[in-house]
Amino acid sequence: MELIMATIQRVKNKKGYSYRAIVRNIGLKEVSKTFPNRQLANQFIYKMESDRQARALYGGRNSNKLFYEIATDYLKYEYRGCRPKQQQYVTNYWLNILGDKMVYDITTIDIGRGMKALPNRLSNATKNRYKAAISVVFSYACRVYGLQVNPIRQIPSLPENNERTRFLSEAERTRLFKACRASHWDKLYLIVLLAITTGARKGELTKLRWN
Repeated sequence: MELIMATIQRVKNKKGYSYRAIVRNIGLKEVSKTFPNRQLANQFIYKMESDRQARALYGGRNSNKLFYEIATDYLKYEYRGCRPKQQQYVTNYWLNILGDKMVYDITTIDIGRGMKALPNRLSNATKNRYKAAISVVFSYACRVYGLQVNPIRQIPSLPENNERTRFLSEAERTRLFKACRASHWDKLYLIVLLAITTGARKGELTKLRWN
């Protein structure tokens, strides 16, 4: 006789609530899947309890899902960020490349090729956001669908250095000094002039004292 335990967790997300069905079966990996309502979660549990083959499929190499399906599930039920349109846009890049592949067939090499195919005009920081977008989808697949490995973890993030050196033009300096002279604070012009000529910071300048 098999011992099966099933529960449903109510999960709060940005769009309201979703329901995570969890089925535990001795000898098989824990199975879980998230649904938009409790009825679908109950139907999933019933199927798992009544169909041992289905449990073995989900609890073993259960990630018999296309990347498109898992990414769509993640965006619909799991994503809690404040920029859903941007997340969808970035995820669409990966869907165009990997959407029709089984998630367990996607390798680190596939992800690496996708990263290299990103336009050169993108900064490293932006490319890292593309990497993060697919990484959270695979983390979701590991947690919900039992995927064993997140291939993104083996890919290092790109170094980020978005600093740039810029100098004011003559016209910009003229407008800046004019605005400073028009200020109600009579020391503003002097502080800005010293900052431009010495490169000192605001805190250093305001702490200066006459000897």
